[in-house]
Amino acid sequence: MGDDEALPGCVSTYVDSWKTLFQSSPGYTYDPSHNETAAITSSSNHVARRFDRVIARSSLLDGKCWTPTAASLFGTEPCLKLPSGRSVYPSDHYGVLSELSLCVPLCSMNAAATVATPATATPATSPLATFLQTCGSLSPSQKDKRDRILAELCDCVTTAMPKDEPPPVKIVPVGSSFLGVDTYESDIDCLCVSTLSRSAFFSAVLPALRRNEQFTSVQYISDALVPIIRMSVNGTRVELQYACVPQFAQVTPLENSNLKYLSLAAVDEHSLDAVSLICFKGYADNLQLEQAVPDLEKFQLLLKAVRLWAKARGIYSNKCGFLGGFAWSILAARVCQMFPNDDIEAIFAKFFAVFAAWNFAKTPVTLIGTGVVPKMDARFVVVSPAKPYRNVTRNSFRSSVAIIVDELKKAQECVGAMTWADFFRTDSERFHSYSHYVQIRVASSENLAGWIGRVESRLVFLCVQLEQLAPDVLVHPLTAPLRDPTDADPSACYFLIGLARTSQGASPESLDTLPSLQLFEQSMAKDGHGWAKKTVAMSIVVRLVSRRECVLARNPLPLTEVDLAAFAESEPEPAAAACADAAVSMEYEAVARQQRSRSRTPEPEDEPVGSGIFPCTHASTKKDKKSGHRAGPSSPETKKSRLHTSEEVYHRVKWDSSYNANEFTISYLDRFLGLMEVPFNEFDSETIPLHRVWIFKRNGETVWDRERRIDLLYHY
Repeated sequence: MGDDEALPGCVSTYVDSWKTLFQSSPGYTYDPSHNETAAITSSSNHVARRFDRVIARSSLLDGKCWTPTAASLFGTEPCLKLPSGRSVYPSDHYGVLSELSLCVPLCSMNAAATVATPATATPATSPLATFLQTCGSLSPSQKDKRDRILAELCDCVTTAMPKDEPPPVKIVPVGSSFLGVDTYESDIDCLCVSTLSRSAFFSAVLPALRRNEQFTSVQYISDALVPIIRMSVNGTRVELQYACVPQFAQVTPLENSNLKYLSLAAVDEHSLDAVSLICFKGYADNLQLEQAVPDLEKFQLLLKAVRLWAKARGIYSNKCGFLGGFAWSILAARVCQMFPNDDIEAIFAKFFAVFAAWNFAKTPVTLIGTGVVPKMDARFVVVSPAKPYRNVTRNSFRSSVAIIVDELKKAQECVGAMTWADFFRTDSERFHSYSHYVQIRVASSENLAGWIGRVESRLVFLCVQLEQLAPDVLVHPLTAPLRDPTDADPSACYFLIGLARTSQGASPESLDTLPSLQLFEQSMAKDGHGWAKKTVAMSIVVRLVSRRECVLARNPLPLTEVDLAAFAESEPEPAAAACADAAVSMEYEAVARQQRSRSRTPEPEDEPVGSGIFPCTHASTKKDKKSGHRAGPSSPETKKSRLHTSEEVYHRVKWDSSYNANEFTISYLDRFLGLMEVPFNEFDSETIPLHRVWIFKRNGETVWDRERRIDLLYHY
C-alpha cells in the first residue's frame, strides 16, 4: 500500500495513525535514499514510500474505540558499519510505533441525548452557550471596551518611546485574552514587543503610565517569574509583560494592523534574554493551540464550560498542584480535535468521558500534530503545543491527580442528568468532609499580597512532604485563602489543607506531621524560604487542627483583592520609582548578557547582583565617591568580601569527605522554567553550566546565594 493510497473499503472504519497525527510529514518507511539496505533491494528510481502503517478502529467496537495519541519511526539509524564504509540497517523498512488511547463507551454518554442541540442550532445558540452567557461571558460592548484599552495602552507606550529614533512597538493579548475565553472579571494580560532594551523601556514607560490619568494603581512587580507592570483602567485590571526582540521588523511588519498576531518565524531564541524567551514561549503556545483546533467557536465554548466547572469543583489552580488555565485549554483542544463534527453539548460530555479513563502518567496529553515529544517522568503529563515542549502540569502530585480524576469521573456520571445551573454550582462538600486540616495563618501589616503569594507558592512542597508520611495519605489543598471575621487582626488570612487516610480505620491524627509542619513554619518565618522581601512584620503559624477547631467552623469569607488593597505596598514617588525600576532592569540586562557570553567570567560592569528571574532590589552597588570602592549591602564604606564561585562550592561539596552530598540541594536558572531546585546528586553538571547555579542549600538552609551574596559553606 503506497503513501498516497486510501485505506481499502474493508477497513473504512479505521484511521491511519501517522496521517491522523502528522498531516504534513510524509513518514516514509521505505527510503532508499537514506537506508542503504533498502537501496540494495530497490529498483533504479529509488522512490521513497510509506508502505508500513498502524491503523486503529475509530468506530465502536464492543462499546469502545481507539484514538491515536503518539507515533514515531524506529530502526532509522544503522546498526553496523562495514569496513567498506557501507551502513547496515536493521531492515530495509523502518518500523512504526504508535500509542493508542482507548475511549470509554460513547453510547454511555447520556448527556448527548439528554441535552442534545437541535440540528439547526449553531454553537452560539446552543443551550450550553446560552447558559454560559449568564456566567460572566463578555458582551460585544465589553469586548470593544477591552480592545480600546489595549489601543490606549499601545498609544501611551508608543508616545513614551525616545523621540529621536522611535522604535517600533506592538502590544498583543496573551493567555485567556488571546484565546477569547476571558470574562468581565478577568485581567487583560498583554505582551509588549519592541527593540528597546529592558532598562530603557521601563525607565520610559513607567513614568508615562503614572502621568496618564486613565491608568491608575500602576505598580512594577519585579520579583515575579516574568516581571510585569500592573495597572487599572476604569476598573479593569491590566498586566503588561515586555520582550526585547532585536528582529522586531521581521517579527511583525509595521503595516500589519492586526492587533493579535505576531509572526515568530524570524525570532532567534539565542538573541533573546531569559525573560523575553519565557514571554515568547507563552505567546507561541497560545498561537499554536489556537491554530490546532478545528473549530475555534466550539473550542472557546468548551473551554469556558470546563473552566467554570473546574473552578466550581476547586481544582482550578496550578499553584496548588491542580491544573491551571493553560492545562485545561490543552485538554479542551484535544477533545475538539477528536470529535470535530459533534455539537458542543456532546463534546462537553465526551470531555469527561475521555479524560476520566485517560492514563495521564503513561500517555501524555498532546495535541494532534504536535509531533513526537521527549519522555516526561511525572504522574500527570500535559505537553505544551510549541517547542521546546514542556509539561505544563509539573506541580501536580499524587493526591491532586487522584482528586482531579475522581472529579472527572463524577462529572461523567452526572453531566446531562441535571440542569446546567445545578451542574456548575459550587460544591465544597468534599473539602468540608475531612476530619483534620493543616491550618496556616498568615498576617502582615505591609505587603500582605506579596506575603500571601509567597506562602501560596510553597504549598505544593508541604503537600508532597505530608504525602510521604504514609502511602494512604490524601492531601487536599484549598485553592484560595480565607478570612476569619472573628480574628482580631484584619490582615490575617488562612490557607487550609485537608488530610485523610484511605485505609479503613486509619486517622490523620495518628500521622507524625509535627516535623514537616515545624520545618515549613520555621523556613517561612525565617526568610520566606529565601525570599528577599521577607520582613519581621510578616508572620506565619502552622498547625494540625480538627474540623471543630478549623476556621471553616467560623463562617469564613473568601479573601478578595479588595481586602488586599488596604495592605498593598505603598507606591514610591514616580521619579524614585522610575530610578528603582531602571536599576532592577539593568540587573536583568547584566544577567542576560552573562548568560549569552561564552566566557563564564563576567565583565566588571556586568557583575550580576541579582538573578534574571528573581532580582534583588537593594541599591548597594554604587561606588563611593571618596574611596572608589563598591559599597556592600551592610557596610556602605567597605569593600565586599570575595564570594566563592558556584564551581568552587560545587566541587567542595562533591569531593570533601566532611560533607554529605545528600544533605544539599542546588537551585539553577532554567532558560524556560525559571529557578529550579534539585537534589545535589541529581544535578547534571555536564549539561547544565555551573554559572547558572544560584543557590546551594543544606538541610533546607541557604549556605550559598549568588543574589544575596551569602557564602556560609566555608565557615562550617
